[in-house]
Amino acid sequence: MGEALNATLRNTQRAQRIPGDASCAQCGIDAPCVLHEDGEEWLCYECRCRKRGISPDEAHHVLGRAVDETTVVLPGNMHRMVSEEQRTLRADVRQAASHDPLALIITVLAAARDFAAALALFVARGLDWLLRAWDRLRELHGDQWWTALGLPGFHPVPTP
Repeated sequence: MGEALNATLRNTQRAQRIPGDASCAQCGIDAPCVLHEDGEEWLCYECRCRKRGISPDEAHHVLGRAVDETTVVLPGNMHRMVSEEQRTLRADVRQAASHDPLALIITVLAAARDFAAALALFVARGLDWLLRAWDRLRELHGDQWWTALGLPGFHPVPTP
């Protein structure tokens, strides 16, 4: 119950700090948990890092540091999204996961859920970007755009 209240508090504080229509001035991402004010514009964590000349990638504790030290490298925006969701898991489950088998299974499944949710957002943005690129290529080069660019055709199943 406390986790839901904490999440509500974080979201309320963000809503007061970040306008509802805010998005990264460079890449367009609009997830509030990744946005930072940078002068007169909003930048996501990754674009802000690149602007400052530092890597946007971060180590993520898959099950939470208290449960397991295993980390994976994630893009910074995804790390923030996954970590935000990770905090919503009940504190009693997180605390018991290092010694209680059922709590550990719950933690693993929650980690998979949280990563899948963040990945789904990135996949949706990637598909949108690719569709816009495809439309633009067809507009500039016609329906056979790949031949105009000197690229071979593509089919995932080779013909015999």
